[in-house]
Amino acid sequence: MRPWGVPAETPLLHPLAGLSRRLQLQLVVLFLGRGTGSWTMRFAYPFLPTIARGLDVSLAATGALLGAVELLGVLAPAMGKRIDRGDQRTGLLAGSAALGIGGVTAGLAPGVAGFALGMLVLGAGFISYTVASSAWTGTRVPIERRGGAIGLLETSWAVSLLLGVPAAAAMVVAGSWRTPFLVIGVANLVLAVVISRTIEPRRKSEARPAAGTGGRRHVGFATTLALLGMGGMMVFGSYGAWLEAEHGFDPGGMGALAVLLGAGELIGSGAVMLRGDRIGLRRTMAIGMLLLAPALALLSPLGGHPVGALVLLVLVFVGFELAFVAGLTIASELDRDARGAAIGIAIAGATIGRAAGAALGVWVLVEHGMAVTGGLGGGIVLGALALSRRSVPSRVDA
Repeated sequence: MRPWGVPAETPLLHPLAGLSRRLQLQLVVLFLGRGTGSWTMRFAYPFLPTIARGLDVSLAATGALLGAVELLGVLAPAMGKRIDRGDQRTGLLAGSAALGIGGVTAGLAPGVAGFALGMLVLGAGFISYTVASSAWTGTRVPIERRGGAIGLLETSWAVSLLLGVPAAAAMVVAGSWRTPFLVIGVANLVLAVVISRTIEPRRKSEARPAAGTGGRRHVGFATTLALLGMGGMMVFGSYGAWLEAEHGFDPGGMGALAVLLGAGELIGSGAVMLRGDRIGLRRTMAIGMLLLAPALALLSPLGGHPVGALVLLVLVFVGFELAFVAGLTIASELDRDARGAAIGIAIAGATIGRAAGAALGVWVLVEHGMAVTGGLGGGIVLGALALSRRSVPSRVDA
């Protein structure tokens, strides 16, 4: 029996080949929703000083607020369980609406309290939309095509940095720091309407998921993603300070670097989208970690020249995206009876790992330099690779 939405002929001509036209359209709509959500989450960081001045608060306070928004990822398991019990479409609509309301609230807020409320609503909406869109895709796209489908959704994260940050910069120049929040917020509200007309609700004939059966595997794989996130963030959270101290990068140079690193992210997520299903998701994730670990460890030995540092940083971003996007696709197959919960637990693990890695990475850099920071990060990623061999079921490459 063919999976729902998959015609008899399924040539691998593009990442969505073999899926019905309606399913392809729905995935494009989900991609647009993920893109506007990611755009809001990513553009704020480069303009942190501008936002802080606009709110008349310290840079540290604004950074701490964005950190709190990031930590909302720990709510993903609870959101995933709720989505499993209800309807994935409802999770999509709630997430998209929250992204819109949060963005508009943050953009119109007269003070820091209103801005904080808007950002927290926005962050919760992003988690809801991410979990629901991955669970919806996992339910409707067969595993042999799922790398292409979820890979497409995940390229939105890279595109939001590569194209979204320059577009937001133009809006800030033309208006103020509030302009991107308002524009993207309205775009999210429009997309909520589009989603309501494009994504069908759960059919009455479709049984609701039973209780999940893969709890131990959930925790094992979430730990894998936590180690992956921690190892990567050892450098993601500290490379700016290292480049400034080691190679004299100024804010303009950092802005240009963001585009380069965004291209690296796009290469990694795009590789999963285009080749992950052919290579196999387990193997793709392993390849990403085998690229990431040495790139992290070699940052100091080979990064003494700016060109060497930039090449290695791009490889770090390519390897991380390759491993993480493949990992998120794997999470959608860990428990077919509770996809939302499985994806939520995986995202929570990655969130905790990233938070720990960001804090530890900066401290290790200050105390011991990039040689220890990158080496420790690479070792942690190898630990994730070893654990993944036991926590990933063989059926994900069926």
